[in-house]
Amino acid sequence: RRTSPSIVDVCNTLHCRQRRQRNSQWVEAIAGKGRGLVARKPLEAGEVVLSEDPMGWVSEHSHQWPADLEAAGIPAESSAGLRRFCETHRVKLPLLTAVLTRASFKDFGPFWTAMSSLCHAQTPETHQFPPEWKQAHSLLRETFRPLGAAPLFDDGLNEQWFGQLQSILHINCMRLQVPARSGSVTALFREASMLNHACDANVEVHTHQVEGGWTATFRTVRPVMEGEELSIQYDRCGEQEEQSEFQQRIMFNYGFECTCTICLGN
Repeated sequence: RRTSPSIVDVCNTLHCRQRRQRNSQWVEAIAGKGRGLVARKPLEAGEVVLSEDPMGWVSEHSHQWPADLEAAGIPAESSAGLRRFCETHRVKLPLLTAVLTRASFKDFGPFWTAMSSLCHAQTPETHQFPPEWKQAHSLLRETFRPLGAAPLFDDGLNEQWFGQLQSILHINCMRLQVPARSGSVTALFREASMLNHACDANVEVHTHQVEGGWTATFRTVRPVMEGEELSIQYDRCGEQEEQSEFQQRIMFNYGFECTCTICLGN
């Protein structure tokens, strides 16, 4: 993912200089991408790289949003204004911001520390924020007023926090199909969101229902060498779409140029 040098430095400090070890992968600096997951040992096809519950998620279809927020502990009536805003502007990330904010109440400091370790694009100064960001932040404050948490949005969870979080979500969320749900969901993961994109990805994701929600398992689709970067497909090239058009779409949606072997023509 394309990030500013200062953000890459932060991510390297938090993750890459200590080369943090997971069960079957390292978090490591990846040239031109900030950081990613790298296999720490040879992996056979079908091996589990990691299994993880999402930090938060929200449905694609707006009629499911009240239930999504209720499940996260946010009363549907208090989120009505934010939901109308998202439906009008055809966005979901402010709703996901609400879900994540509610989830953070269980372990506030460590939750946002983990969030800040995810790479993000350069965020403009607060006075340069688009009006929609300021409006969404205001509606977010009102959403949490009935929960007695509105003052948080004047202090730590201020407009600057909101803007940085939008830039984190924009390049780290996944769009997944979940069992027993119509349409897809947009989800954020603590570990799996570190997987970078490749059209010739060596990992695929499977979602499963569990008690109280769903979880995701990430498995290799072919043998992977020790030290090889682990990757997934964020999106696929359409049957009638030229590879160059797909590359432009990846750049527009995610802010980076795909340099996998397919896109490079190798």
